[in-house]
Amino acid sequence: MIEKTHSIEYFRKQLGISQRELARQAGVKNSTISRIEAGLVKPDVLTLQKLALVLRFTITISPVGISYSNYIDQNDGREGDSNA
Repeated sequence: MIEKTHSIEYFRKQLGISQRELARQAGVKNSTISRIEAGLVKPDVLTLQKLALVLRFTITISPVGISYSNYIDQNDGREGDSNA
């Protein structure tokens, strides 16, 4: 499991989908994805949850901020067990 924090753009590109496709699958406006990736806005929790479902990442909220991690194993690119 990747432990470091990544951006929405990173996860989107890992799946090889466009901003438009991410927006469609998450049920948000394309401009929302564009503005989030450009750093112009921070997604609210509901939007972040929608993006997490599409992009297959988990959200960790702590007093120091929000971090993201996904289930793609760094060594072989296969989806890994979250308990591994």
